Amino acid sequence: MIRLSLFFVLMLSLPLQAKDSPCREVTQTAANECASDLAENANIRLEATYLRISNELYEHYGRADDSPGRHLAAAHMLWPAFLESSCQAEAALYQGGSVLPLIYYLCKARMTDQRVTLVEAQFAPN
Repeated sequence: MIRLSLFFVLMLSLPLQAKDSPCREVTQTAANECASDLAENANIRLEATYLRISNELYEHYGRADDSPGRHLAAAHMLWPAFLESSCQAEAALYQGGSVLPLIYYLCKARMTDQRVTLVEAQFAPN
């Protein structure tokens, strides 16, 4: 009964999610390509944010091993593996389905946008 209720809640929410999604293409392939573009654009924003903030941190705190800029650089180097593992896990829930690439790329876009927001909030000058 719970699964059936959850199914109906999910089905009712799909039109809302689709309406809010920038990837509302007609074909699955087009939606996958759109989501891939969103992920790529989010990564471009992250790299630009990282470069800007790391330069500001290095200017203000220097380049010592224990400086905030060095710690941010270390975290930034670990980000791709964390992102990949997280989104592979999320997409694996749809193994065998044509929606898997869409879920994977939307995950990458969402998590990367969240990372941009987090880096800006944590490290941007006050």
